[in-house]
Amino acid sequence: MGATAPEPVAGAGARPDPTAFAGPAVSADSPEVIGRRAAAVPGRRSQQFLWLWPVAVLLLMVVSGGWWGSLGTFVAAVVGTCASVLFVGQEVLQPSHRLAVTTLSVLLVAGALLAHQYNLLDTLAPAGRARPSVAKPSKTLDLRGKRVTPRDLNGRSLHGALLAGAVLDGLDLHNMDLSAVQARGASLRGTILDRANLQNADLRGVDFHGAYLYCADLRGAKLSGAELGEADVSNVRTDRNALRTAFGRPKVAATRASGTCERSG
Repeated sequence: MGATAPEPVAGAGARPDPTAFAGPAVSADSPEVIGRRAAAVPGRRSQQFLWLWPVAVLLLMVVSGGWWGSLGTFVAAVVGTCASVLFVGQEVLQPSHRLAVTTLSVLLVAGALLAHQYNLLDTLAPAGRARPSVAKPSKTLDLRGKRVTPRDLNGRSLHGALLAGAVLDGLDLHNMDLSAVQARGASLRGTILDRANLQNADLRGVDFHGAYLYCADLRGAKLSGAELGEADVSNVRTDRNALRTAFGRPKVAATRASGTCERSG
């Protein structure tokens, strides 16, 4: 009777069965596997929409530039770039890096706003190269209720000026454009208004006592209640019967030459 081979004894030289401790089989489509795959590739879903960020930034720049010009374009570019960097680098940027990007963006936007507010960019123009001047809309002159002096009118346009209740006594306003002024109740005693353009002006209740209105153009002006006592209205151009709504008896200086009333310089 032959000898039988001894059975291996579990010990240091024994090989463990790799299937001895295997758990239950897991399907490739199970939630556990899908979750592991998503964890192995972080940010995969967010990376699918990366192409939208440049489009969004460009659209934001165009809209902001249309509303606020170059300042809006710059601010939109800074904010859009900052948001893109933070979104794309959310998995790799350290908190300190994200804070640095945000701080830099805030400083750039704040600097641009301050430079625009105080016109600091004008000082950066090259010395030998003049910056193109931008015409600013003229502001309507407002002298209501004030005693006006020649200095107040130096180089200023009186077209459509607000002069209600103002005192312009004795000023030399000859040949000036005062069309559409709002001068209700103003005082122009002794004011020189020869050949002045007063078309469509509101002159109700104005005191023209002793004023000079030779060849002044008052067509379309409102004169009801105006005081024209001793005023020179020779050759004045006005609507028919308009002077009849005023008070006082104007004078016509005999020394004034009648004839054409072209405005002279």
